[in-house]
Amino acid sequence: MIPIIHHFFSYLQNPEDMWKLVRGVRALLRIAHAEPLAAHLDHTSAREDLDHQLHLKSDVEIAELVKDRVQTVYHPTSTCRMAPREEGGVVDAKLRIYGIHGLRVCDASIFPSIISGHTVRMMSISLQVKYSWLESRLVDALPLQRNLQKT
Repeated sequence: MIPIIHHFFSYLQNPEDMWKLVRGVRALLRIAHAEPLAAHLDHTSAREDLDHQLHLKSDVEIAELVKDRVQTVYHPTSTCRMAPREEGGVVDAKLRIYGIHGLRVCDASIFPSIISGHTVRMMSISLQVKYSWLESRLVDALPLQRNLQKT
C-alpha cells in the first residue's frame, strides 16, 4: 500500500485562515507604528518592495499580499506519520515503514502532527532514539561477528 501524502501547499483552504493572517499583518503594522519601534523605522519611504505603505492598504489588498507571499518556513513535518497503521500511520515506533522490509525513516516526517515549537529539538530526540536503537543492534551483533571469525 502506498501512503497518501497530502499536498502541503494547500494553504488558506479555510477562509478564516486568510482573515487570521490579515489580522496578524494589521497587528504587526500597529506594533511597527508604535513607540519605541516607530522611531527606528522610516515610515516615509515609498519603495513598494519594503511595504512601508502597507498600513494604507485595505484588508482585501492585504489578503492579496498574503496569498502572494504565504509559504512554509521550510520545516515540513508529518508526511510519514508515526502511528498504528489502522490510524493512518506510515511508520511504527521503531521507525519501520509499514510494508517495506528493511527501510526506516528518522526525520521530521515521522512526527504524528506538526509541533508548535521548532522542529530541530524534536529531531535531535528522534535521532537519539534511533542512535540508541542502532547502537544496541551493533552491540548485540558483535559476539556473533566474533564467533564467525573464529570458525
